[in-house]
Amino acid sequence: MRLVFTVDKSKAEWYVYKKGLGKVIEWRETAVEETQKTEKEIAAIQLNFSPDFSKYNDAHIRRNLDYFRRAKENQCVVCGETKELVRFAVVPLAYRKYFPSVYMSHNSYDLLLLCTVCFARARRLYDEERRRVAVDFGVPLGHLTPKESELRRAQLQQQMPTNISNDGSAVENIARSRSNSSSSSRSNNDTATSDRKYLLSPAQKMRIMQEYLEIEKHREVLLNIFKYAKALRVAYEETTVAAGCIEEDEGVNQTAAVKEKPAKPSVMPPGRARQLATYMRLHAQRYPFAKCASERMALFTADAASKESVRCILEEGISPRVVLTRFWLREHPKLREMFSCTTRRSERHEDGGSPGPQENGERLEENLFVDSHGFLIVQALLEKYDTDACKCRDHAIGEFIYRWRTAFLQGMRPRHLPSGWSAEDGILL
Repeated sequence: MRLVFTVDKSKAEWYVYKKGLGKVIEWRETAVEETQKTEKEIAAIQLNFSPDFSKYNDAHIRRNLDYFRRAKENQCVVCGETKELVRFAVVPLAYRKYFPSVYMSHNSYDLLLLCTVCFARARRLYDEERRRVAVDFGVPLGHLTPKESELRRAQLQQQMPTNISNDGSAVENIARSRSNSSSSSRSNNDTATSDRKYLLSPAQKMRIMQEYLEIEKHREVLLNIFKYAKALRVAYEETTVAAGCIEEDEGVNQTAAVKEKPAKPSVMPPGRARQLATYMRLHAQRYPFAKCASERMALFTADAASKESVRCILEEGISPRVVLTRFWLREHPKLREMFSCTTRRSERHEDGGSPGPQENGERLEENLFVDSHGFLIVQALLEKYDTDACKCRDHAIGEFIYRWRTAFLQGMRPRHLPSGWSAEDGILL
């Protein structure tokens, strides 16, 4: 029997009690401070299967597996505090959840323990680093207003002739106008995390920024469609209720003295309803609100603002973000291949069998959000070395991981890192 890896108490209980993948072979007694008593805790378990380490040690990515076998101290890796500890993701999940599975499958390497005080410090440090990422890649952290999008688009058009310059300053200036990064964020202490060789070329920044603005345009249209569909649904319901009242009144004995009530004014004037319906007919047909393309085409060709179409938009579409992701992935098939195995949810689904291509596509649409900052950053990374003969996608992701690890090391200066933890381990540079 050999030690395979170490886990915490909750993970050990997960293996034994929830999944039935192992059995307890050793217990230990621990003191409970509140009651002055002792209680049993799991000290060691034996798995009833052989772990597959191939996902941790690919032929081209080597990891120090001894690190996972060593016992880890329950203490803050920065100051050594042992109480009120929180897991901290060295690489933010907003990016990591879109990484290729080789970099994220059940990998706890970049989860470190911090006390609450150091955790708050790290959050502030990472907020600054995220702003620097937004500047370096030209992708804002949040969404733009329609006016901001138009201004950014105009600025981008003006800078198009100069985007081939070597320094890339044109694109950086455009991105910096949104991120409001202070001048101190480019101090000498940040040199390692902003190493020029790890950044995108000016042309690559320009391309990803153009995609961001295109996505923002479709997002704004879809927000309007959903807003107008909700308003039209209310209008259609009012019309139905009013028609029912008229039929009921016609059956009442006309000779009876009935006290007339003033008619309830409509929430939406007829002119406004026509405006909303016109917008829906102009824009809604191109977006995949229903999963079935033929059903959507027949319904929206007849009338994209009809009662049935409005129901389809609100019930089948689910949300503007879901429809936007469906639309963008179907318009850009390359992204389907690029992000085909990037999420834990995808891998959990695959454990139950091998779904067909259509099911895979629908699952991918559910797992991705193409309008998020993290998605666009990872897309830019995956495309970074498309034309490079020496490097591949795993190098670009590895460099990005290294950026965050070095940012953590330089900003937090941890004194109690687990033995064997290294910023260069398990990544390609």
